[in-house]
Amino acid sequence: MTEREHIARYLQGKLAGNELVKFNLRQARDEAFRKEVETERLLHESILKDKQQFEAAGDKRTASAGVNKWWFFMALLFVACISFYFYQNATSPANSIETDSGPSEEKAKEELPEPLDTEEIKTDDRKEKPASPEEQTEPVKTIPPTKKEDPKQPRVFASNFTVNPLLEEVINNTGVRGNGLRLNLKEPAPAAKLPLSEQSVLLRFTGTATSNMEDSPVRLLFFSNKKADYEQWKPIFESAIVLQPENDGFIFSFEKETELGPGLYYYIFEDVNEERYLLAGKLEIGN
Repeated sequence: MTEREHIARYLQGKLAGNELVKFNLRQARDEAFRKEVETERLLHESILKDKQQFEAAGDKRTASAGVNKWWFFMALLFVACISFYFYQNATSPANSIETDSGPSEEKAKEELPEPLDTEEIKTDDRKEKPASPEEQTEPVKTIPPTKKEDPKQPRVFASNFTVNPLLEEVINNTGVRGNGLRLNLKEPAPAAKLPLSEQSVLLRFTGTATSNMEDSPVRLLFFSNKKADYEQWKPIFESAIVLQPENDGFIFSFEKETELGPGLYYYIFEDVNEERYLLAGKLEIGN
């Protein structure tokens, strides 16, 4: 499989498991490869957009042809009805021309309208006289006070709590490590919910580790739930984790106070030497 075919399978969402993990790690370390992926992504999106526009134009042409045929049929029907109507009027005896010179004088007098009773009109005017401005009093409308939003309270969006299927797969596929390196996380608990104070939150990661190597560099990656952030390898932050010897193993502790909005977030511990994920999980903030 060529490299371009490999990138195409990634853009089509056909990579999964360790193959997807290795692909994302290569993007993180190889800038030239990351630029090549971005170029292929733009080309793929452009082709998909042109295809959708072409299909939409074809649907419009088909619909327009159907409408034109319908209007042509209705026009023919309308012309037929008008022709039949005029034909009936032309042949009807009621439409024959009168030969009389005109209505008689008595008939004309009978058709004259009766004079209006002015007294009755005045009486009606008095009855229907509108009330004075003093009498036209309307009830005062009370407008309920609008509830003001607390500027210190961050807004909550449902989309910020939607699970990321790619990172969910990473969580399910972490467990076995090379060279005996294993992490046991004490904090945070699985699927923890952390409080949010004025858009600031304290992140704390503690645990133990066992390894056959003296120097085992470990890195912490922290992502939002946005699918594009993981696909384009844009973590919110990343930091080295220091393993401190204790008894027969190691301990580690990491704290960071940062500004985050309410939502679902993911964290990944990575073995830098072997380019493998050691442990992954998720937590909610401010819900």
